[in-house]
Amino acid sequence: MAPIVNLVATQEDCAAFMNAASGSFMLDGKKTELQRWSATPVTVTGVAGNPVTQAEGQTQGYGCGLWATVPPLAPGAHEASIRGTSGDLRVSVDYELTVTK
Repeated sequence: MAPIVNLVATQEDCAAFMNAASGSFMLDGKKTELQRWSATPVTVTGVAGNPVTQAEGQTQGYGCGLWATVPPLAPGAHEASIRGTSGDLRVSVDYELTVTK
């Protein structure tokens, strides 16, 4: 699985995030269908200052977002391109992958 845009927050924040979420995943020039994950209960265990909760210890919340399923890749060179947006969040990442046996 590859994350396109995602969030850990309250159920209400996840609903708003998903209403605005859009994106794409290209693998070797071919567009892959995205999966939408609505608010799903999650537990985040983090260290102090982590980027999700900023706090040390466990925090309960809801995870939501757009994800792409990446099939097993044949040996050789591959290119993956991720584009995603929701509200003020923008994601734009390009990967060059090399798969060996």
